Amino acid sequence: EGLIGPETLLRFGPVTGADFVPAAELELYRSIEDSRRTRFERSFSLQRTPYATLSFAVMLLLAFLWQLQQGGDFAAGGLVDQGAKSMAHQRELGEWWRLVTGSMLHSGWTHLIFNLLFLVYVGRNVEALIGPGGMALLVAIGGPGSMAVSSWATDVPTVGASGITFAFFGAAVALGWRFSTWMPR
Repeated sequence: EGLIGPETLLRFGPVTGADFVPAAELELYRSIEDSRRTRFERSFSLQRTPYATLSFAVMLLLAFLWQLQQGGDFAAGGLVDQGAKSMAHQRELGEWWRLVTGSMLHSGWTHLIFNLLFLVYVGRNVEALIGPGGMALLVAIGGPGSMAVSSWATDVPTVGASGITFAFFGAAVALGWRFSTWMPR
């Protein structure tokens, strides 16, 4: 395989002389073995199941099924009744929880399906890099954060996980840029 394990006996004249020593005793080996890049490459795997990404996709699907159970009213008024982001409700009634619930609701099947496809495709790659805890943090910040920006930008009721998917995309771009030379090809 071309890999040298810590127990492999090596002889490198300028360092070890005529003696064979375990690789782990060589400073060069230890610096390579314990480098940030080596740890990154060992932790990165697209073979792992992206539990956080799939859990969030299931949560979105369950929220949509709940919407259908509530009558499936996807007009603005119906969405506001279900918990859509509504600046009037936030300001006048103090319903700031809508910054969270608005990200879980969708305005129809097409909206949900495209968000789920993007979420799973990009999310599994990002989760391979930052793990399930990082994904939970992206959801916790991206959802309410995008709804807060939407509240500032418009009074129109808003729903959808698009803000979260854009948080995933932003993380993918930033991580790809940061680790581009380290990514497995």
